Amino acid sequence: MKKYILPIVTLFFVVLSASAQQHKVRVEAGVNFPVKIDRYGNTSNKLGLFLGGQYQYNDNLFFGASLNYERYSCDKPYNENIIMVYETHSISFIPSVDYFVDVKTSFIKPFVGLGAGVSFDKMGSKRFSKETTDCHAVLAPRIGVRLWNHLDVFGRYAVTHKDYDRLTIGIGYVF
Repeated sequence: MKKYILPIVTLFFVVLSASAQQHKVRVEAGVNFPVKIDRYGNTSNKLGLFLGGQYQYNDNLFFGASLNYERYSCDKPYNENIIMVYETHSISFIPSVDYFVDVKTSFIKPFVGLGAGVSFDKMGSKRFSKETTDCHAVLAPRIGVRLWNHLDVFGRYAVTHKDYDRLTIGIGYVF
C-alpha cells in the first residue's frame, strides 16, 4: 500500500512545483478532528493531520489534493446483542475542486468543495498492512471559510464504506 501512496503524492507535488512559476500554487498543512456520526462514535477520536496543495485556476476556482490522517472510534456489530467499538485509523488521498464565493471583504472568503479519492482504513491497533487494511473509494464534500487569505476552517464529510463514514472538522494554514 505504501508503494502506491508515495508515488502518487510525489507526482502531485512535482506537478504543482513545476507549474508554480506560471500559476498561483499554494501548500496547506493543518490538523483535523474526526467526528463520527454514530451511537458510539466519540469514544476515542484524536487529532489528525493533513497536507495538501492547491492550484488557483481563477479568482473563484481552486483545484487541489490532500493527504489526510484520521484516528477515530468505529462501532461494528459483533452479534445481535453486542456492538464492538474499535479504534480506527484512516489515510486518505482526495483530489478536489473548491469554489470560493465572491464577497466584498478580503477578510473572509466562504467556499464549498467536492473531492473524490481513495481511503485506506483499518480497525484495531495493528499497523497498516495488506492483511489489516481496507481500501475504499471516498467522496468528500466540504464547506468552510478562508480567513485573512491564509487560514482555512472547514468541515468535510467523507462518504465511504458504512463503517468508516466520518465528519472531519479541520483548520489549516495556507502558505
